[in-house]
Amino acid sequence: MVSVTPASAAPIDDQFRAWLQNDLWPQARAKGISKTTFDAAFDGIKPNLKLPDLVKPGEKATAPRKQHQAEFGSPGAYFAEKTVRAVTAGGRAREATNARTLASIEKRYGVPGEVLLAIWGRETGFGAAKIPYDVFEVLGTKAFMSTRKDFFRTELLAALEIVERGLAPVGAMKSSWAGALGQPQFMPTSFLKHAVDFDGDGRVDIWKSTPDVLASIANYLVHYGWIKGRGWGFEVTVPESVSCSLE
Repeated sequence: MVSVTPASAAPIDDQFRAWLQNDLWPQARAKGISKTTFDAAFDGIKPNLKLPDLVKPGEKATAPRKQHQAEFGSPGAYFAEKTVRAVTAGGRAREATNARTLASIEKRYGVPGEVLLAIWGRETGFGAAKIPYDVFEVLGTKAFMSTRKDFFRTELLAALEIVERGLAPVGAMKSSWAGALGQPQFMPTSFLKHAVDFDGDGRVDIWKSTPDVLASIANYLVHYGWIKGRGWGFEVTVPESVSCSLE
């Protein structure tokens, strides 16, 4: 978050609009994004200066960047007993309701239903968590003025591709404050690689379709090396040089 007054925010808004048209648009066009899609995505969008890890245009970050995602905090907090109990109870309650879907997904992908339910529950509380942000506001802001501009620029272009390909309309592209989409919390590049239409309605809907959500999680795991018949994991010791951000 950056501290600004309404008066000082106006020049940032102007710089953002200029950046969209003069910097981002040429690259988006080169990647096959139409002007119609581009304009619809950024219609009325302004930088959200309340987001974390922002740096004012023309300035440099002066303090070490604090990681805000839960996985970078204390494992004790991330796996708090109260949270684990809630996820476990929620998973058991949904296991019978979604039994047929889970069985079909396991048959196709080889990932057990309990693993999918655990991830679904941990990511967004089985879809109960609010996902209120406009992904183009979040990623646009971060690609323009965050401490990781290149990373978020790639994700922003991927979000535009999702709309351009008709995989989701602009209005459905709701994300977390970090730009992660839908109930499985996929970044746009992960959506393009892993999200699937499992309910067969012709749409890849990881916001409202439980079959699409669960199958997309399974597809993600398979793409990252899930082996059918093995357990969910085992303990390893890694060198200190290995980043905990690696997936």
